[in-house]
Amino acid sequence: MNAQLTAEPPSHDISLIISDLDGTLLDDKAEISYRTAEAIAGLNRLGIHFIIATARPLRDIVEIAKSLSLNGPVICQNGAVIAYRPQLGSGLLSWLMDTALQRGLVEFVRTEFPGCSIAIDYPRYRLADPEWPGPYGRGPVYQSLWPLVGPELPTQRAACVLIAGGHVNADELEQTFRVTVTTSSAGLLEVSRRGIDKAKAMLRVCTMLNISPDDVISFGDMPNDVTMLARSGLGVAVANAPARVRANADVVTRSNADDGVAEMIECIVRRRSRT
Repeated sequence: MNAQLTAEPPSHDISLIISDLDGTLLDDKAEISYRTAEAIAGLNRLGIHFIIATARPLRDIVEIAKSLSLNGPVICQNGAVIAYRPQLGSGLLSWLMDTALQRGLVEFVRTEFPGCSIAIDYPRYRLADPEWPGPYGRGPVYQSLWPLVGPELPTQRAACVLIAGGHVNADELEQTFRVTVTTSSAGLLEVSRRGIDKAKAMLRVCTMLNISPDDVISFGDMPNDVTMLARSGLGVAVANAPARVRANADVVTRSNADDGVAEMIECIVRRRSRT
Protein backbone atom coordinates (compact mmCIF):
# COMPACT_ATOMS: atom_id res chain seq x y z
CA MET A 1 0.00 0.00 0.00
CA ASN A 2 1.33 3.46 -0.91
CA ALA A 3 -0.15 5.86 1.66
CA GLN A 4 -0.21 9.53 0.72
CA LEU A 5 0.13 12.49 3.09
CA THR A 6 -3.30 14.10 3.36
CA ALA A 7 -5.66 15.78 5.79
CA GLU A 8 -8.74 14.96 3.73
CA PRO A 9 -11.20 12.48 5.31
CA PRO A 10 -13.38 10.16 3.21
CA SER A 11 -16.45 11.66 1.58
CA HIS A 12 -18.97 9.32 3.27
CA ASP A 13 -20.24 9.82 6.81
CA ILE A 14 -18.02 8.66 9.66
CA SER A 15 -19.63 7.27 12.82
CA LEU A 16 -16.58 6.40 14.92
CA ILE A 17 -13.02 7.66 15.26
CA ILE A 18 -10.48 5.56 17.17
CA SER A 19 -7.02 6.83 18.04
CA ASP A 20 -3.91 5.46 19.64
CA LEU A 21 -2.44 7.69 22.35
CA ASP A 22 1.36 7.81 22.58
CA GLY A 23 3.00 9.10 19.42
CA THR A 24 -0.39 9.64 17.79
CA LEU A 25 -2.94 11.69 19.74
CA LEU A 26 -0.47 12.92 22.36
CA ASP A 27 2.30 15.33 21.45
CA ASP A 28 6.00 14.74 22.11
CA LYS A 29 5.49 15.82 25.73
CA ALA A 30 2.80 13.13 26.10
CA GLU A 31 0.15 15.83 26.41
CA ILE A 32 -3.09 16.69 24.63
CA SER A 33 -2.64 19.91 22.67
CA TYR A 34 -5.28 22.62 22.82
CA ARG A 35 -5.98 22.12 19.13
CA THR A 36 -6.57 18.39 19.61
CA ALA A 37 -8.88 18.96 22.57
CA GLU A 38 -10.91 21.47 20.57
CA ALA A 39 -11.17 19.12 17.59
CA ILE A 40 -12.48 16.28 19.76
CA ALA A 41 -14.93 18.67 21.42
CA GLY A 42 -16.28 19.34 17.92
CA LEU A 43 -16.86 15.61 17.43
CA ASN A 44 -18.66 15.42 20.76
CA ARG A 45 -21.00 18.24 19.74
CA LEU A 46 -21.85 16.43 16.50
CA GLY A 47 -22.44 13.10 18.23
CA ILE A 48 -19.55 11.34 16.47
CA HIS A 49 -18.03 8.71 18.72
CA PHE A 50 -14.37 9.14 19.65
CA ILE A 51 -12.57 6.46 21.61
CA ILE A 52 -9.01 5.68 22.66
CA ALA A 53 -7.20 2.45 21.75
CA THR A 54 -3.90 2.09 23.55
CA ALA A 55 -1.32 -0.29 24.95
CA ARG A 56 -1.74 1.50 28.27
CA PRO A 57 -3.89 0.05 31.05
CA LEU A 58 -7.13 1.77 32.05
CA ARG A 59 -5.50 3.36 35.09
CA ASP A 60 -3.28 5.42 32.75
CA ILE A 61 -6.17 6.68 30.63
CA VAL A 62 -8.76 7.95 33.09
CA GLU A 63 -7.42 11.51 33.42
CA ILE A 64 -6.83 11.88 29.68
CA ALA A 65 -10.36 10.71 28.89
CA LYS A 66 -11.79 13.03 31.54
CA SER A 67 -9.95 16.01 30.05
CA LEU A 68 -11.59 15.24 26.69
CA SER A 69 -15.08 14.64 28.16
CA LEU A 70 -15.10 11.07 26.83
CA ASN A 71 -17.67 8.71 28.28
CA GLY A 72 -17.70 5.72 25.93
CA PRO A 73 -15.71 2.50 25.69
CA VAL A 74 -11.92 2.48 25.94
CA ILE A 75 -9.64 -0.14 24.35
CA CYS A 76 -6.76 -0.88 26.71
CA GLN A 77 -3.66 -3.07 26.82
CA ASN A 78 -3.51 -3.69 23.06
CA GLY A 79 -7.09 -4.92 22.94
CA ALA A 80 -6.89 -7.38 25.84
CA VAL A 81 -9.27 -5.20 27.86
CA ILE A 82 -12.25 -3.05 26.89
CA ALA A 83 -13.58 -0.77 29.61
CA TYR A 84 -17.21 0.20 29.12
CA ARG A 85 -16.42 3.65 30.54
CA PRO A 86 -13.08 5.45 31.09
CA GLN A 87 -13.40 5.15 34.86
CA LEU A 88 -11.65 3.02 37.45
CA GLY A 89 -14.14 0.40 38.55
CA SER A 90 -15.82 0.36 35.14
CA GLY A 91 -17.11 -2.94 33.88
CA LEU A 92 -14.52 -4.75 31.79
CA LEU A 93 -14.64 -7.06 28.83
CA SER A 94 -11.34 -8.92 28.70
CA TRP A 95 -9.32 -11.65 27.01
CA LEU A 96 -6.63 -12.50 29.56
CA MET A 97 -3.69 -14.90 29.77
CA ASP A 98 -3.97 -17.74 32.28
CA THR A 99 -1.29 -18.35 34.89
CA ALA A 100 0.19 -21.38 33.11
CA LEU A 101 0.84 -19.35 29.95
CA GLN A 102 2.42 -16.48 31.93
CA ARG A 103 4.70 -18.87 33.80
CA GLY A 104 5.73 -20.66 30.63
CA LEU A 105 6.59 -17.40 28.89
CA VAL A 106 8.61 -16.05 31.81
CA GLU A 107 10.60 -19.27 32.21
CA PHE A 108 11.25 -19.50 28.46
CA VAL A 109 12.49 -15.91 28.22
CA ARG A 110 14.68 -16.30 31.29
CA THR A 111 16.29 -19.43 29.82
CA GLU A 112 16.51 -18.57 26.11
CA PHE A 113 17.04 -14.81 26.22
CA PRO A 114 18.98 -13.90 29.38
CA GLY A 115 19.46 -10.22 30.06
CA CYS A 116 15.85 -9.26 29.44
CA SER A 117 13.71 -7.40 31.94
CA ILE A 118 10.14 -8.62 32.41
CA ALA A 119 6.91 -7.09 33.69
CA ILE A 120 3.38 -8.48 33.77
CA ASP A 121 0.37 -6.22 33.31
CA TYR A 122 -2.73 -7.25 35.20
CA PRO A 123 -5.93 -5.23 34.70
CA ARG A 124 -5.39 -3.27 37.93
CA TYR A 125 -1.61 -3.18 38.44
CA ARG A 126 1.82 -4.15 37.06
CA LEU A 127 4.32 -6.58 38.59
CA ALA A 128 7.88 -5.98 37.39
CA ASP A 129 11.49 -7.02 37.71
CA PRO A 130 13.54 -4.84 40.08
CA GLU A 131 15.47 -3.39 37.12
CA TRP A 132 12.37 -2.77 34.97
CA PRO A 133 13.41 0.22 32.82
CA GLY A 134 10.13 1.94 32.08
CA PRO A 135 8.57 4.33 31.68
CA TYR A 136 6.14 2.25 29.57
CA GLY A 137 3.14 3.62 31.45
CA ARG A 138 2.45 4.75 34.98
CA GLY A 139 1.71 3.13 38.36
CA PRO A 140 0.86 1.30 40.35
CA VAL A 141 3.96 -0.76 39.58
CA TYR A 142 5.00 -3.32 42.15
CA GLN A 143 8.66 -4.15 41.65
CA SER A 144 9.82 -7.53 42.88
CA LEU A 145 12.87 -7.79 45.12
CA TRP A 146 14.33 -10.30 42.64
CA PRO A 147 13.73 -11.16 38.97
CA LEU A 148 10.33 -12.66 38.28
CA VAL A 149 10.27 -16.44 37.97
CA GLY A 150 7.42 -18.53 36.63
CA PRO A 151 6.55 -20.69 39.66
CA GLU A 152 6.26 -17.66 41.93
CA LEU A 153 3.90 -15.58 39.79
CA PRO A 154 0.48 -14.73 41.24
CA THR A 155 -2.35 -17.10 40.30
CA GLN A 156 -4.10 -14.29 38.48
CA ARG A 157 -4.99 -13.78 34.83
CA ALA A 158 -2.95 -11.09 33.05
CA ALA A 159 -3.51 -8.80 30.09
CA CYS A 160 0.04 -9.05 28.75
CA VAL A 161 3.65 -9.90 29.45
CA LEU A 162 6.12 -7.10 28.70
CA ILE A 163 9.74 -7.81 27.73
CA ALA A 164 12.38 -5.10 27.53
CA GLY A 165 16.01 -5.33 26.41
CA GLY A 166 17.90 -8.40 25.28
CA HIS A 167 17.45 -9.98 21.87
CA VAL A 168 14.12 -11.77 22.11
CA ASN A 169 12.93 -13.50 18.95
CA ALA A 170 9.29 -12.48 18.59
CA ASP A 171 8.56 -15.12 15.93
CA GLU A 172 9.90 -17.86 18.20
CA LEU A 173 7.66 -16.70 21.02
CA GLU A 174 4.62 -16.67 18.74
CA GLN A 175 5.31 -20.13 17.35
CA THR A 176 6.24 -21.74 20.67
CA PHE A 177 3.38 -20.38 22.76
CA ARG A 178 0.74 -19.47 20.13
CA VAL A 179 0.53 -15.88 21.33
CA THR A 180 0.37 -12.42 19.76
CA VAL A 181 3.59 -10.42 19.99
CA THR A 182 3.70 -6.75 19.07
CA THR A 183 5.30 -3.47 20.14
CA SER A 184 4.13 0.02 21.01
CA SER A 185 7.56 1.40 21.86
CA ALA A 186 11.12 0.86 20.70
CA GLY A 187 12.90 -1.80 22.72
CA LEU A 188 9.68 -3.28 24.13
CA LEU A 189 7.79 -6.45 23.21
CA GLU A 190 4.19 -6.95 24.37
CA VAL A 191 2.80 -10.49 24.50
CA SER A 192 -0.95 -11.14 24.57
CA ARG A 193 -3.21 -14.12 24.06
CA ARG A 194 -3.30 -15.45 20.51
CA GLY A 195 -5.54 -13.39 18.25
CA ILE A 196 -5.85 -10.50 20.69
CA ASP A 197 -5.08 -7.09 19.21
CA LYS A 198 -6.58 -3.67 18.71
CA ALA A 199 -8.46 -4.79 15.60
CA LYS A 200 -10.37 -7.51 17.48
CA ALA A 201 -11.28 -5.02 20.19
CA MET A 202 -12.29 -2.41 17.62
CA LEU A 203 -14.66 -4.85 15.93
CA ARG A 204 -16.21 -5.69 19.31
CA VAL A 205 -16.72 -1.99 20.03
CA CYS A 206 -18.33 -1.57 16.60
CA THR A 207 -20.78 -4.33 17.50
CA MET A 208 -21.51 -2.69 20.86
CA LEU A 209 -22.24 0.65 19.16
CA ASN A 210 -24.00 -0.87 16.12
CA ILE A 211 -21.48 0.71 13.74
CA SER A 212 -19.98 -0.81 10.60
CA PRO A 213 -16.15 -0.96 10.52
CA ASP A 214 -16.45 0.72 7.12
CA ASP A 215 -17.64 3.84 8.95
CA VAL A 216 -14.58 3.97 11.21
CA ILE A 217 -11.41 6.03 10.92
CA SER A 218 -8.49 4.85 13.02
CA PHE A 219 -5.18 6.56 13.76
CA GLY A 220 -1.90 4.98 14.85
CA ASP A 221 1.87 5.13 14.77
CA MET A 222 3.33 1.75 15.81
CA PRO A 223 3.18 -1.94 14.82
CA ASN A 224 0.52 -2.64 17.48
CA ASP A 225 -1.78 -0.32 15.50
CA VAL A 226 -1.38 -2.00 12.10
CA THR A 227 -4.23 -4.53 12.39
CA MET A 228 -6.61 -1.80 13.54
CA LEU A 229 -5.63 0.45 10.63
CA ALA A 230 -6.20 -2.45 8.22
CA ARG A 231 -9.69 -3.31 9.51
CA SER A 232 -11.00 0.28 9.61
CA GLY A 233 -12.81 1.97 6.77
CA LEU A 234 -9.87 4.37 6.70
CA GLY A 235 -6.59 3.61 8.44
CA VAL A 236 -4.46 6.70 9.05
CA ALA A 237 -0.82 6.70 10.12
CA VAL A 238 0.81 9.80 11.52
CA ALA A 239 3.89 11.02 9.67
CA ASN A 240 6.21 10.11 12.55
CA ALA A 241 5.22 6.42 12.29
CA PRO A 242 7.86 3.92 11.09
CA ALA A 243 7.87 3.11 7.37
CA ARG A 244 6.27 -0.31 7.98
CA VAL A 245 3.26 1.31 9.66
CA ARG A 246 2.89 4.04 7.06
CA ALA A 247 3.01 1.40 4.33
CA ASN A 248 0.05 -0.41 5.91
CA ALA A 249 -2.10 2.71 6.22
CA ASP A 250 -4.55 4.07 3.66
CA VAL A 251 -3.30 7.62 4.14
CA VAL A 252 -0.73 9.48 6.22
CA THR A 253 -1.53 12.65 8.15
CA ARG A 254 0.86 15.08 9.77
CA SER A 255 2.94 14.02 12.76
CA ASN A 256 1.73 13.95 16.36
CA ALA A 257 3.88 17.02 17.03
CA ASP A 258 2.05 18.84 14.21
CA ASP A 259 -1.48 17.85 15.39
CA GLY A 260 -2.04 15.47 12.50
CA VAL A 261 -5.03 13.76 14.12
CA ALA A 262 -6.60 17.10 15.02
CA GLU A 263 -6.18 18.39 11.46
CA MET A 264 -8.12 15.49 9.98
CA ILE A 265 -10.81 15.68 12.66
CA GLU A 266 -11.24 19.39 11.92
CA CYS A 267 -11.94 18.51 8.27
CA ILE A 268 -14.58 15.98 9.35
CA VAL A 269 -16.22 18.49 11.69
CA ARG A 270 -16.31 21.21 9.02
CA ARG A 271 -17.79 18.86 6.44
CA ARG A 272 -20.43 17.46 8.82
CA SER A 273 -21.36 20.96 10.05
CA ARG A 274 -22.17 22.02 6.48
CA THR A 275 -24.66 19.19 5.93
